[in-house]
Amino acid sequence: MTDPLTEQQKVYIWIFSFLNPIFAGAIFYYGWKKKLPTKAKQANQISLWAFFITILISLAFFVLVGFDEERIEGEIPSANQTILVKSDEFFKGFEGKTYVQAISYCESFDSTNKDNCFLYLSIKASMAEGDKTNIIKAICPQLSEGKRVTCYAVFEKCDLIENEVTKTICKSEVEKKNEFIKVNTSSPN
Repeated sequence: MTDPLTEQQKVYIWIFSFLNPIFAGAIFYYGWKKKLPTKAKQANQISLWAFFITILISLAFFVLVGFDEERIEGEIPSANQTILVKSDEFFKGFEGKTYVQAISYCESFDSTNKDNCFLYLSIKASMAEGDKTNIIKAICPQLSEGKRVTCYAVFEKCDLIENEVTKTICKSEVEKKNEFIKVNTSSPN
């Protein structure tokens, strides 16, 4: 009952604790608590150390490697995500295409329809889940000057615009849109 852990038991506990320190610690501690209190205490200490070591390794990884924001931003929706179109015959050409393929599809139109195509594509992207930064970077620059600003404003991503004048116009459009939403959604007193 008061025997300490054997070397083999320690190895197993370390392995299980690195895989999932909280779950392993709970199983070993509460499983041995009544009949083998010494082993339970030692197993609990090992799982706590494994937990702290895992946290330190994770912190060291993020400090040394850092976040790759470009990779994270583009994950959802990705440029390869398939687009679903339920109606509107003009845009049936999007159905089953990825965003990359849809951009090529839009480029095949004349200037007026090209703008409409890219605006529709931006609306589809705005309804997708997750961060849309990479999609916006691919779609909005394809539009003519006036519609390009609207495209960025729809997503409230004016900071992606390099030209300071255009960026200011975009921010103004976002403010107007937000003010319009605020006025039209606020309940009367």
